[in-house]
Amino acid sequence: MALIHRTKQPKYNNKKVVYDNIKFDSKKEMIRYTELKILEKAKKITDLELQKKLIIQDKFKTNQGVIREINYIADFYYFDVDLDKYVIEDVKSIKTKDFILKFKLILNKYDCVFRLNSYLNNKHTITDYIKE
Repeated sequence: MALIHRTKQPKYNNKKVVYDNIKFDSKKEMIRYTELKILEKAKKITDLELQKKLIIQDKFKTNQGVIREINYIADFYYFDVDLDKYVIEDVKSIKTKDFILKFKLILNKYDCVFRLNSYLNNKHTITDYIKE
């Protein structure tokens, strides 16, 4: 009797891509990376980081044990020269409840621009959120 090995279907039908020896969660994320590299060469952005871990809440101790930190992993993090601000950027096809909650907490905690690249119903939009 032969065993059948089934590969796990990606949750959001994205296909992982490797470019420049970097593994991306989707082709859209990889394309955005190439755009950001062009902006970096043109000195429009600096300090480009991929998969930047941002702490939403530090870990802490209770009488029952340690409560783990809450963090958010941004697709891209960089300094926008024209805006004179750091930008947290994410490429999303689906806005999950978890994402929406963390997005609100990040926007409140960090003095930055949250740039959301949305791909919904074959429509691409880029929206900047800035806390006032």
